[in-house]
Amino acid sequence: MKQLVQSILSGDKEAFREIVRRYAPGVRAFLACNLCDQQMIDDLTQETFIASYQNLHQADLDQELGPWIKGIARNKLRMYLRTYYRKQDVFQSLKFELIEDIVEEIDTMSEEDKEQIDNLQNCIKQLPKRSREIIKARYFSNETVGNLAQRLQSTVTAMSSVIYRSKQILKDCVKQAVNE
Repeated sequence: MKQLVQSILSGDKEAFREIVRRYAPGVRAFLACNLCDQQMIDDLTQETFIASYQNLHQADLDQELGPWIKGIARNKLRMYLRTYYRKQDVFQSLKFELIEDIVEEIDTMSEEDKEQIDNLQNCIKQLPKRSREIIKARYFSNETVGNLAQRLQSTVTAMSSVIYRSKQILKDCVKQAVNE
């Protein structure tokens, strides 16, 4: 291994492939034990080996390279998690502010507005399960039609049709509830 590292340090960039081949499975396994997001595992693995390459001159050639590389992976993971949790804290804070705004808005709503919201909620509950899930994902979670189609293994056209038909059903249902 010492010869391989010296070769890399002398400018043989291709020799680094052997290090990646040898240590990438262990780095991936370590990251997979701590993360569920495959894309993030891939990204952090790549970042680990980029940092390893850039800092290879700092490695102790008398020691095994694996623990040194895993130490870099551990630091990359820590930095990612620190950023992730910081963003979650901001998200939670904004979420609470939004909830407070909504509660305030509901308190100032007229009884007619509250009744229309109740009617709409009841009509949504009456939709077939798949249509109800699509409407909730599209309008309550702001999921795009393209993402819905991909997630539900369908086409954008089919999703658009389900959404259009569901909206028509909801419109008719709400009108009927108001007229009762």
